[in-house]
Amino acid sequence: MIVIRINRKLMKIAVVVVLAITIGLSVLILAHNNDKGKTAYAYSTIETVSFRLRSFLNSESFYSQGRINIEVFDVKKGSVIKRAPSNDTIQIEAEKYIEGINGMYPKVKAFPSEGYIVRIPLESPIMSQNEWLRNIVTELFVIYPGKNEKPYLLILDEKDRPVFYTFKGDAEVLLKTLDLKIRTP
Repeated sequence: MIVIRINRKLMKIAVVVVLAITIGLSVLILAHNNDKGKTAYAYSTIETVSFRLRSFLNSESFYSQGRINIEVFDVKKGSVIKRAPSNDTIQIEAEKYIEGINGMYPKVKAFPSEGYIVRIPLESPIMSQNEWLRNIVTELFVIYPGKNEKPYLLILDEKDRPVFYTFKGDAEVLLKTLDLKIRTP
């Protein structure tokens, strides 16, 4: 198995650039399809979500006392609400989620306006050979969108672009391990 080390800062910068481009294109599409008042509101909402996500993606607190930290980001609050050291249960669940990828997330607006995003840096990179993902995964984001929607995954592809996937697996195990009270369907 080949292991590739990726500079986390460069990866974060690439994700922010891709998000900025995506947001810009979304604003242009909204401007074309909506009247001026609706466009201003949509731009404001997109700008707020973008700022919150950039803050989360650029956070530097992965490590605490030599261990990898799991971070829980509250989308509505726009901040990390919990940090916890990783453990074997979390790492095993992350691997199960990656192995359980069963499709692409179908919604155009992939980042929710509320809910939670759990960032799981992997202690050992995982090589996925799934029909949907053929890549080395070093970090996984589990998105709990709220409103009784099923959780889904965000994984950066080989060019550090965000790709969203559906997966089969019990996302409740992660919540219980982190002692989070989030409702999932």
